[in-house]
Amino acid sequence: MRLTKRAMALAIAGLLAGGQAAIAQQPSRVTAPARTTAYEYDSYYAQESEGATPEAAPPAAAPAAPASGGCATGCGEKNGCGDSSGCASACGDDASPEMCHLFETCWTKKVGLQIGGWTTQSFTWNTSNPADRFNGPVTWTDQANQYQLNQQYLYIDRPTNTEGDGWDFGGRVDFLYGTDYRFTTEANLENRINSVNHPYMGLAIPQFYGEVAADNLKVKLGHFYSPVGYFVVPTINNFFNSLPYTFQYGEPFTHSGMLATWTANEHWTLGAGLIQGWDSFFGGPNPHLGSICTATWTGEKKDSFAWVWIQDHEPDANSSGVVAPTGGRVYTSRYLHTMVYTRPLTERLTWVAQSDLGVQGAAFGPGTQTARWYGLNQYLFYKVNNAWTWGASYEWFRDEEGFRVGAAVPSVFSPNSSGNAVGPGFAGNFCETTWGPQWRPGGSQNLLIRPNLRWDWYNGKANSAGQLPYDSGTRSQQFIWGTDVTLIY
Repeated sequence: MRLTKRAMALAIAGLLAGGQAAIAQQPSRVTAPARTTAYEYDSYYAQESEGATPEAAPPAAAPAAPASGGCATGCGEKNGCGDSSGCASACGDDASPEMCHLFETCWTKKVGLQIGGWTTQSFTWNTSNPADRFNGPVTWTDQANQYQLNQQYLYIDRPTNTEGDGWDFGGRVDFLYGTDYRFTTEANLENRINSVNHPYMGLAIPQFYGEVAADNLKVKLGHFYSPVGYFVVPTINNFFNSLPYTFQYGEPFTHSGMLATWTANEHWTLGAGLIQGWDSFFGGPNPHLGSICTATWTGEKKDSFAWVWIQDHEPDANSSGVVAPTGGRVYTSRYLHTMVYTRPLTERLTWVAQSDLGVQGAAFGPGTQTARWYGLNQYLFYKVNNAWTWGASYEWFRDEEGFRVGAAVPSVFSPNSSGNAVGPGFAGNFCETTWGPQWRPGGSQNLLIRPNLRWDWYNGKANSAGQLPYDSGTRSQQFIWGTDVTLIY
């Protein structure tokens, strides 16, 4: 399937025109004080990404198909640099057409600048038809039986590349508009550019940083995605459009601070940095400095293991942005580590396993108990051909004291932070399993469709209000079917 730049521009205009009409139909929602996940993502995973943006997310989980020979490339348009504009025609079942970049020019190539983005729209059907029209603690695709314009995304990137020798300078800025903006805001940043009166739509700037590279060392300074976990904020780099509890409630989305990574050799990449806590911008309400460490190992058989460790201080459950019982905001020690292992089992089948552990002391106020959250995520991906890849996942996430699930996302201090409409306080086990394909019509790297079926269930006690997590607080399980359509440019 071939998309010219003119056709892509017309498609984008049509998507946005249709999206704005539907937004007005969304119901109002009582916003609870509500709350969730990656640096050099491509260094964490062994496979090459299909259509992934640089430093935006982990590569696609499915292994790349063998290249077919004799395929002609080109979109039929020259870019002024003496070569084609970057689109390759499909050739056979396993041919891999390249991304057609709408904003690529001769000048951007010469200066090493990359400009791109995507438009993602979704619809989620909840078989319970909940009265509040929300999918319980399932955020991002949180609105039941209605349309969402999730991400209108734009990035401008000048990646550094020394090839192991010399100096280079670069940086990146990302803009995210849509319903997903609520979950990527940082305290003291997005509240300066958004009206807190709008419950759904807004603008987030999830990344803007400068980077300097010297030989095998890179140092970034600014605001950037957290290097934890397997799922990420840029939706085009996740297999499913619905997200695991681990990502939503167990991990930070963004950090502000400094992060250095060093490529020790072909197998090891190590990193360390200082951050302003979870989802908190410079000068925000969190006065504490935290630390972050990373280590990535890549094996000979394209398997990889990534480990990230974060230690800092975060607000307790009573620090809801006003005054805690002790007379002010209370911050206690929080620890998180995440481990991800990726292994191709065959040329077409890939297995991914992830495990997280989070701990926060005195989580419910001075002298109260420690809160713990942990779990295990398993993923299998089978690549049929360049157009179809099937996936299945199973997640077990335990919120031992009822501290995380349904709490403020991404932070109690973030503008329009949003969590479970029912509220938090579910001490128990959350499980979910998701099945479905990724479909790229004609093998196109510019069009992505992700239908999936998901079953969530909870094993634990009701919260203090006598509520359960799903169907407006009345059920312990739910079935949702969702799909989204993404145009990448």
